[in-house]
Amino acid sequence: MACEPNAIVTRIAKLGAVEARMLANEEPHEAIAAIHARRCALLTELLADHGAQLGLDAPTIAFASEPKHK
Repeated sequence: MACEPNAIVTRIAKLGAVEARMLANEEPHEAIAAIHARRCALLTELLADHGAQLGLDAPTIAFASEPKHK
């Protein structure tokens, strides 16, 4: 899959808009935890889709995509 920088930037910008709404409408601690989970999910997806283009091998991508905490 070709790396589409504009699509990645758009997804990050949309995530930022969601985060702003969450911070305005939720308890800060809950919003921060939810924002962290969303950012981790997006990073995992981007690594899976574009990690090879960044020069990462499959085991590195798999390791980086694993949840590190619960």
